[in-house]
Amino acid sequence: GAMRLIRHDPPSCVRPDDADVAEVCMIFGGGAFTSCFFLGVMRQLQHRFSPAELERWAFCGESAGCVYALAMALGVPVDEVTTLLCRMSDVARSRTFGIVGNAKSLCEPIFRQLVCGRQPEAEAVRRLRGRFAVTFNAISLNGSCEAYRVDEFQNFNEIWEAVFASGSIPFLSEFSLDIP
Repeated sequence: GAMRLIRHDPPSCVRPDDADVAEVCMIFGGGAFTSCFFLGVMRQLQHRFSPAELERWAFCGESAGCVYALAMALGVPVDEVTTLLCRMSDVARSRTFGIVGNAKSLCEPIFRQLVCGRQPEAEAVRRLRGRFAVTFNAISLNGSCEAYRVDEFQNFNEIWEAVFASGSIPFLSEFSLDIP
């Protein structure tokens, strides 16, 4: 199968009927400029709640918020996320146009470090089932806008495609996702 792309219904978040997760769903909205705030939220959540409790939560993200939602769903320590983001910022500052136009080449190595080396792919995908979703808005050529959610993944590549699609800026980014 392939990743599941559905119209987004915020109250349902990432709770499929057969998921055994708590009623808590933390949603990280979009906006790269909110990174410091999201790192603070992560720090407080990881300080206040045990890893076992956070394992029962679901996390949803849109655009830049996908990074924080994914890190929380995988249990990545906030200090590690901070180090990776600082490294990404250093690379972005060294480029003429920063992140615009270079987002894919800039973000993919960070994504791979955050996700791929932590645990086997099948285990990570299983761990994210019912606990992680990516949301984004699709703009059609006629100007209409629909909210979508991707919440079932088969592999790391599908997670990467959904995360990158969510953070893409129409007509400026190198990515587009085919919407049925």
